[in-house]
Amino acid sequence: MILIFRHVDCEGPGYLLDVLQTNKLDYKLVNVDQSDPVPADLSGITGMVLMGGGMSVNDDLAWIDDELSLIKQAYSRDIPVLGHCLGAQLMAKALGSTIRSNPVAEIGWFDVKCVESNISLSYPHDFSAFHWHGETFDLPNNSTLLYANEHCVHQGFAYDHSIALQFHIEMKQSMVEEWVRRFSTQISTPTDSVQSREEIVRDLDCRIETLHKAADKIYLHWLSKVNQ
Repeated sequence: MILIFRHVDCEGPGYLLDVLQTNKLDYKLVNVDQSDPVPADLSGITGMVLMGGGMSVNDDLAWIDDELSLIKQAYSRDIPVLGHCLGAQLMAKALGSTIRSNPVAEIGWFDVKCVESNISLSYPHDFSAFHWHGETFDLPNNSTLLYANEHCVHQGFAYDHSIALQFHIEMKQSMVEEWVRRFSTQISTPTDSVQSREEIVRDLDCRIETLHKAADKIYLHWLSKVNQ
């Protein structure tokens, strides 16, 4: 059973659910945004997934401490963890890293580059990912940097069988359209690292198709560890 934590109603697992259903894998969704309790332990759980959210891991929210404890438990029990954006920051904090403001907000479609020394057939190399974040994490000890770009030095890391991604590979077209509508004030003044609504939705179907090809490779690599 794969445990999935949702922190905001519009930031669910998206395309990841398609992958899990295609591979006939069992999962349980914990809707933190609807006050679902964070389990105390991971008995019977083979993998743990953390989705995004507009809050900071440094906020004083009871469920954040509960999730951090559960992530540490997963690490100690060699249960693979997968984090998206806020989820990646939670993973980094559970490993003792500092979460801080990124030099710039990064919102829209921007390339991420696989770090040359860590190129692996298990991960897609350079591709255009979807971003919506203002914070970043320090690279945890004993982790491997996977991705970087000009706007954010630490875009993803691997730790044992776990993968943390600062960007979003779970996006579906409907999710992107909802985010730009719901969070329109955050993209009202475009910059080099914040795209306009028009740019974000341009060629959206093609961009999503390309994103899913990269997501397939990352998700299936992670799932291969879950199924061991």
